[in-house]
Amino acid sequence: MTTMKARPSSVADILLNEYLKPLAMSSRDLANLMGVPYSRIDDILRHSKNISNREGELLSKIFNTDSDFWIKLQENYINHTCKFHK
Repeated sequence: MTTMKARPSSVADILLNEYLKPLAMSSRDLANLMGVPYSRIDDILRHSKNISNREGELLSKIFNTDSDFWIKLQENYINHTCKFHK
């Protein structure tokens, strides 16, 4: 029997479901807090763009997480996705 591991959560999944929704924060609110265009946050939430190191640091400050939390989350998701889309 083959065991499959669950897909790791993406930055978009965690950002939306663990932070924005529970805090009743809009993506526009987040964009304003980060000082980035709304379209940038929208792209991240639609999985069409990855976050930059700077954006990871900003998210860490805004949501009081470890400084490398967001980048590691993204790396895990990308590594998993690459393994299954070769």
